[in-house]
Amino acid sequence: MKLKKWLCTLVAVGLTSAAFAGNTSELRILIVQFFAPMVQAEELITEPTEQQKEVFQLLKALKQGLLNYDTNLSKGVLQETDKAIDKAFKTTIPGILNKIKESSDEVTEELTPVINQLTNQILLNQQNFKQNSYSAEVLAAGQETIRSFAIAKAITEVGCLEEVPAGVLTWEIMGNAIDQMLESAPEEQ
Repeated sequence: MKLKKWLCTLVAVGLTSAAFAGNTSELRILIVQFFAPMVQAEELITEPTEQQKEVFQLLKALKQGLLNYDTNLSKGVLQETDKAIDKAFKTTIPGILNKIKESSDEVTEELTPVINQLTNQILLNQQNFKQNSYSAEVLAAGQETIRSFAIAKAITEVGCLEEVPAGVLTWEIMGNAIDQMLESAPEEQ
C-alpha cells in the first residue's frame, strides 16, 4: 500500500497545481500542471525501485495520451480513441458526477468502470510506451490518477458540473490534499 499512499500524495499536489490552471480553458495547461509534480518526483528520486520506474512510465504514457487527445481536439481531427475520451470527459463523467448530493461515494460504483475504460483509451492514444506492461497494482494507481484528473477537469470546466456536485468534489479534494500533507509532514518531537 506504500505505492498508493505515495501516488496519492503526488496526485494531491497535482490537483492543487491543476486548480490554479482552472482559470484557463486550455486543456493542455491543465494536463501539464496536473502531471508536473509527478515529473518532478521522478527527477528527485536518485535510485527508483522497479515499481517506481513502472509508475513513472505509466504516468508518462497517460500524460502523452492526454496530450495527443488535446492536439487532435485542437486540430478537429478526432480518431476513434479520441472520440471515446472526448465522450467520457464531456458527457459520461459529468453525467455521473452530477448525481452527487453529499459524497463522491454515491457514484463510485457507476464511475469506476467508466474510469477504467477511459484509462485504457488514454493508454491506447499514445505509442511511446507499452500499453500492456503494467502490473495490476500500478494500473490501479494509474486509474486513480485518471479519476482525479477527470474530476479536476470537470470542476475547472465552466458549466460542466452543477453547483452541489462541484462543491462536494472541491471540498473532498481540499480535504484529501490536507490529509496527505498532514500525513507526510514530519512529526514534532
